[in-house]
Amino acid sequence: MNTSSLYSIIIITSLLTGHCICQNAPRAGQISSMSKPKEGGVATFACSAESGDRPLYFKWFKDMEPIENSDTIRIESLIRDSSMLIIDPITVKHNGNYTCVISNNFGKDSSSIQISIEGPPRWKNKPSQSYKVRSNSAFNVSCSGEGFPQTRSEWKKFTGTSWEPLNHDLIKTTQNEMYIVKSTKLLSGRYGCEVSNGIEPKLWSEFEIIITVLSRS
Repeated sequence: MNTSSLYSIIIITSLLTGHCICQNAPRAGQISSMSKPKEGGVATFACSAESGDRPLYFKWFKDMEPIENSDTIRIESLIRDSSMLIIDPITVKHNGNYTCVISNNFGKDSSSIQISIEGPPRWKNKPSQSYKVRSNSAFNVSCSGEGFPQTRSEWKKFTGTSWEPLNHDLIKTTQNEMYIVKSTKLLSGRYGCEVSNGIEPKLWSEFEIIITVLSRS
C-alpha cells in the first residue's frame, strides 16, 4: 500500500470516528493590558492564541528586537496558550512598539501594541556651562530632551534683571538648537534653555557665551 492510500484511509477513519486531523496555524488575539501603565508601577501585558494546533510557541519583540528576561522585564506562561510580558517598574525608557509572535508547526501570527508612558522630560543634549566664540564666526548650541509627550525647548537670555525670550537678528533658534549666524561682542552674556513637555518638573540649563576678539599684532 502506498503512502497516499494510507493517508486516505486515515482521513476516512477519522471522519467516521468523529476525530479530525487538524493542521491549523495559530491566530493571535489582541494584546491586552491588565491596567493602565503608570511610570514606576508594574505593567502586565497578555498575549493569547484564539486558535491553532498545539504546541504553541511565543516570542516577544520590542521595536522588532527580541525581548529577553532582564532586571525589569520577565516573560511568563501562567495560562495555557498564552504568554505574559511583565515590566517592573515601567518607565518612559520602555516606550515603543511591542509585538507578540505565536507559532506552531503550521505557521505563525502576531499582534502588536504601542506602549507610551507619560513622564517628565529627561536630558538628551544638555548645554555646557560656557562657550568661547571668536568674533565674526558662526556657532551653535544644542539643547534637547526626550520623553512622552514630546519635549520642546525654549531659549532665553538674561537681560537686565530677568530672563527674557531670546529674540535677536543674528541668532536663529529651533526646537533643539540655537545658531549664532555671526558672533559679535554684543552677543556675550548669560543664556538659558528650558525643556518641557507639560509634565513637571521642567529641565533648565544656563550657560555663558563669551565672544573673543582677536588682537591685531
